[in-house]
Amino acid sequence: MNYCDGSGHQGSRSEPVLYKGAQLYFRGQNITLATFDEIDKKYGIFNGSVAQLVLTGGSAGGLASYHWTNYIQNNIKITTKFWSVPDSGIFLDVVNIQTKLPTFRLWFENLLKLSND
Repeated sequence: MNYCDGSGHQGSRSEPVLYKGAQLYFRGQNITLATFDEIDKKYGIFNGSVAQLVLTGGSAGGLASYHWTNYIQNNIKITTKFWSVPDSGIFLDVVNIQTKLPTFRLWFENLLKLSND
């Protein structure tokens, strides 16, 4: 699944955000759930029709893999073998040595506030 809204497949804002005259839509969570639904209709990933299922992604997609692993694990049948294999989805939660602030954590918290109602 392509990266869709800049929020790691987690945005769910009902109205667009206006930025420099452009409307930004954050609906990555909705798109991801709809994509899972379509894949389930076609392949039966949640009803036990598949024997094995792998979830993966790189960079922000790796971060999304972490985020969506529990959702998939909780919705597949016990007979399906499931692996989550994030690739490069780790962003270190460390203090910036210049600002003394947890830069990534603050950025991510602000992103989630911006991209969700």
